[in-house]
Amino acid sequence: MYLTWNASVGLVAGLISIAFSKMILDWLQSHTHLPFYDVTFMGQADQAQRQFDAGNIWVHHLIFVLLWYVLILAVSALIFNRKELEL
Repeated sequence: MYLTWNASVGLVAGLISIAFSKMILDWLQSHTHLPFYDVTFMGQADQAQRQFDAGNIWVHHLIFVLLWYVLILAVSALIFNRKELEL
């Protein structure tokens, strides 16, 4: 959004990146055997859901998801502290 100063372009770019990020990270993880997707916010949320459905201990995945959420909020607050977008 700050590159073009256009909210609609930023929204489209965000939606496209969200749509393809899981697919790209899954592909990278399966071809390199490194946990690219597993350490992301959605990867940990998926693992917590699978562990919960299986009846296993899933609390450590949930804590990791909450830490990611707090980190994302903190970084967003720092970045957008004094910036405004013209809509």
